[in-house]
Amino acid sequence: MDSEPLPSVFERVFTHALDLLCVAGFDGYFKVLNPAWTKALGWTTAELLARPWLDFVHPDDHQATRNATLHLRDGKLLYQFENRYFCKDGTVRWLSWDSFPYPDDQVIIAVARDITQRKQLEAKMAEQLRELQRWHDVTLGRETRVLELKREVNELLTQAGLPPKYQSVHDGLKPDP
Repeated sequence: MDSEPLPSVFERVFTHALDLLCVAGFDGYFKVLNPAWTKALGWTTAELLARPWLDFVHPDDHQATRNATLHLRDGKLLYQFENRYFCKDGTVRWLSWDSFPYPDDQVIIAVARDITQRKQLEAKMAEQLRELQRWHDVTLGRETRVLELKREVNELLTQAGLPPKYQSVHDGLKPDP
């Protein structure tokens, strides 16, 4: 290994990387892809190279992807840009991109990470948070109504000449001992 030429080592890293590595042209086409692309999306390398990358992007992400491409064409680095790609089986994967433009060569070197699982977990957590908020609102509403009822009971008792049953404590009402 010590005497192995550096390009061979880089080739191994490129081949075995779990992240999606690519060289893409300013013309909108992929130029070089590592095997992780096929593993993640199911498309062959030939299929991915034959069509503009925008063909694989979810339609809702087209404009953001075009804007990111313009940003890169201006020679600006792009970190953690997220968009969705279609898999060959019709499912969708979320990708997070770190991209490095080389305007003189008209190419972009990019690393994309499949963040689909993270996005699914975030969506599930957001739904759970909405459900907790709903239950909180329902519970808070009941607590408020209970306090209102206790106040009404106290008012009725006072109007009837009887002592109040509940005393006020920290915006709540507790029964008198």
